[in-house]
Amino acid sequence: MFRLMGHVLPENKSIWIGLTSIYGIGLERSKKILEKAKVDHVKKVKDISEEEQKKIIDWLQHLVLENDLKREIWSAI
Repeated sequence: MFRLMGHVLPENKSIWIGLTSIYGIGLERSKKILEKAKVDHVKKVKDISEEEQKKIIDWLQHLVLENDLKREIWSAI
């Protein structure tokens, strides 16, 4: 089971699709994150190793996502 930022990613989907379940990550951003983390984007979520998970999480920590992103949007309105 791949838990990421409070989300359980769907195990039978490709990782680049699974990452889009996180608010603030679309398909293009997902692919860029996986390229930087050097993880194959067509790999299924259930096949991601712990080392690959750590690489993805490291790249996600550099981004504004979820509640922080929602706060920024609301303050800009």
